[in-house]
Amino acid sequence: MKQDKDASQIEEMRYASEMPSATMHTSSQFTTDPTEDASERNLITRILSTMGSLSNNERLVANYIIQHQSAIAGLPQADLAHICGVSPSTISRFCKRIGEKDYHSFQLSLVQSIGLLHGSLHHETQPSVSDDDATTALNQLLQLRIADLTTTMDSLKKDSINEVVEAIIHAHTLEVAGTGRTIPMAMDAAYKFERAGIMSVTSEYYEKLISSAVLLGEGDVLLIISRSGWSGVLQQVLHAAKDHGATIVAITANKNSPIAFHSDYVLLANSNDSNLDSVSGNSRMAEMLVIEALYMLVCMNKEDSSSYMEMHKNYVMSNVDLP
Repeated sequence: MKQDKDASQIEEMRYASEMPSATMHTSSQFTTDPTEDASERNLITRILSTMGSLSNNERLVANYIIQHQSAIAGLPQADLAHICGVSPSTISRFCKRIGEKDYHSFQLSLVQSIGLLHGSLHHETQPSVSDDDATTALNQLLQLRIADLTTTMDSLKKDSINEVVEAIIHAHTLEVAGTGRTIPMAMDAAYKFERAGIMSVTSEYYEKLISSAVLLGEGDVLLIISRSGWSGVLQQVLHAAKDHGATIVAITANKNSPIAFHSDYVLLANSNDSNLDSVSGNSRMAEMLVIEALYMLVCMNKEDSSSYMEMHKNYVMSNVDLP
């Protein structure tokens, strides 16, 4: 630990000595405000243009980002640091080197750059919402969501989803795992499948997800919900379940992510919300649609699902004095 601390201190001292002074930013690269001018340039171009001035550790970060652009948007700063073998403070310094205020600002700029490079930020898929015309804004939002749901439904492969449905129906235990904003979705999914007569577990706590995952076995199912497919927590849960023989099903928007790579089945939930702070809300409706589709098909194919639902209804609606 002491060696790591000493190395970090040495790196910080070297970084301070390498940092150009404010007067040096008056060159052709920047105008009056380096951050403001740099933000107008494509982020990838900025990274490439500063490669020669980066420290060794910062260059490791830069190379990883360039090679894995689509995965960075949903990757926490600590996870990126761990993957690159550097400290989180190195990530912060790298962001400032390329003209970004902090890591969050860097992620937003990266998403915008990827969209511009790959043509995904056109008005047809990411329309601007007018503040002056509520009707137009709501119609634009509706069109975005229709596009999300249509693309998601079209991407579901019949054979794969049928196999997932069969696996869930015959599972002794179904664990549903999510983090952050997907936790409510995981809880709702577990409740749905329990109503159909399938033993389902979930939790908002990482430790509980892990302890449940290690109890899964052959024939059980782990259903992971992760937009980015890069969550370190969910990767740990995945490996715990997979090591014990469970079938892994991932609902994600990133088919090239680690979670997708290690899953037995990948159900893509597509979204046009390419900007992290999109006014349209960074919706999770696509993931919800996939869960609804699984639930509907499970109920259609599980012979006793209706009896479990009726039993659930009778207890819920029973005339008893609740505490």
